[in-house]
Amino acid sequence: MKLNNHELMQITGGAITATFINALSRAVNTIVKLGQIIGSALRRTISGSYCV
Repeated sequence: MKLNNHELMQITGGAITATFINALSRAVNTIVKLGQIIGSALRRTISGSYCV
């Protein structure tokens, strides 16, 4: 089946794929981890206690 140009322009979609969900969850996880690292560094700097 061949579609003409008008029919091709009518196509909408692009479902959310598992790859997209996986990438999104990894990005959120990375941002959370980065926040934890920065928060821990600030807390240690302010309190002056460092693990040796």
